[in-house]
Amino acid sequence: MPVPRAFTPASIASIARLLSPPPRQPLPPHTAADPRSGACPRDAAVLVPLVNVGGIAHVLMEVRAGGLRVHAGEASFPGGKVDPTDSSLAHTALRETHEELGLDPACVDVLGALGAPEYSLGNRTRVWAFVGFVRGPDTDANEFPLSILRPSAAEVAAVLPLPLAALTDAARLTTHYFRLDPARPYHKIRAGDYAVPVAAWSGRRGAGLGRPTGALDVNAHAHAYGGPPIDPLLEVWGLSGWFLSQLAARLGWLAPPPLYVPDD
Repeated sequence: MPVPRAFTPASIASIARLLSPPPRQPLPPHTAADPRSGACPRDAAVLVPLVNVGGIAHVLMEVRAGGLRVHAGEASFPGGKVDPTDSSLAHTALRETHEELGLDPACVDVLGALGAPEYSLGNRTRVWAFVGFVRGPDTDANEFPLSILRPSAAEVAAVLPLPLAALTDAARLTTHYFRLDPARPYHKIRAGDYAVPVAAWSGRRGAGLGRPTGALDVNAHAHAYGGPPIDPLLEVWGLSGWFLSQLAARLGWLAPPPLYVPDD
């Protein structure tokens, strides 16, 4: 499937067909444990939101707030650990996305899952990734205005609408190895210049943010709205980068890098 310029009902249906069904309950046994405590990891879920912004296909990400205990300042997908009240893993992903970005779950059509979960560093969580298409507040609208998001400043430093075109921009891509495993190469993606600091939503509530025309001057956004700047060299990497590369490879948007071959 070529990288779509914009998501259409046909391309969304094609994406859904290429994804895995949500995992069934009860979940499979864990294959890893916390090496320090021996405890089973907690399950967690993230959402990979696909969205049209300004008529252009994007993946909606976030930059984690600097005060968070883990992964502060990193680009990530919205998500978190399962609560006892969650009805499903998909419910977890939608609830956490609402808490972090203010995205109404009613605007998200869950298309499927990426498949097998991945363990976080230290095996404290087992993370399941779901893919969803984000509609506008009108149920028939394929366009989503970023201005209606209400990101939580306690959890999110910036909203990161990443155009799909960035996935095929060789100047943005760097080969990395997931968990430093040479058999698991993936693409890190430079994306900080697309980030919009959360301060842009205070006062004017993101006015004009539904019409991006390319990479944004994030320092200009930060200066205008009083928020801290985002490093324009910030990369999507780690678990989020792995999930994004896996999705892009499954859908035919971007081939994975070649396997590492050591020099003789």
